[in-house]
Amino acid sequence: MDLGGYLLSDSIATPDKFVIPAGTVIPAHGYLLVWADKETTQNRPDRELHLNFKLDAEADVIVLSAPDGRRLDAISFVNAPTDASEGRWPDGASAPFQSLTRPTPRTANVWWPEVRVAGAQWLPAGQLQLNWASAPGLRYRLLYKNDLNDPAWSDVGQEFTATSADMSLLLEAPPGVGSRFFRLVLVQP
Repeated sequence: MDLGGYLLSDSIATPDKFVIPAGTVIPAHGYLLVWADKETTQNRPDRELHLNFKLDAEADVIVLSAPDGRRLDAISFVNAPTDASEGRWPDGASAPFQSLTRPTPRTANVWWPEVRVAGAQWLPAGQLQLNWASAPGLRYRLLYKNDLNDPAWSDVGQEFTATSADMSLLLEAPPGVGSRFFRLVLVQP
């Protein structure tokens, strides 16, 4: 898509703060990195764009308009954390924007919920119960080490598909093992 002539702004009232240069093309399934850094001297053909305005982390808006000034898209934000990434997930989905797990400039948006064990307890029968917040349909894998100095994690042996917002797993205590360390990972959807 040729974006030449399209407009970017940090103001709904003034949509034409930055006019995207002629010849700025995003190929099919491609991406364009845009910096709101007020450093337009860095602009070169076939590279990312540097806009003539900066965004205010306390509160601001980003507006994309057609060459005729018609607003195509906008997002406003308040108290943006440093190096945060927001976008549509999956790519091209309708609003609302998602807080993305990590920035992915020049590639597809990635949204993985944070994986954190919410609790672990030993049960009277000698089993260990692990609990974590999850998202239905996502798959998780449990890894372990008996010594944190071991070079690699071992797989408990199966993936677990979340069926609710909270998951729980019972593990048998291995005989003769004094301690065990666990790592819960999300399997890429």
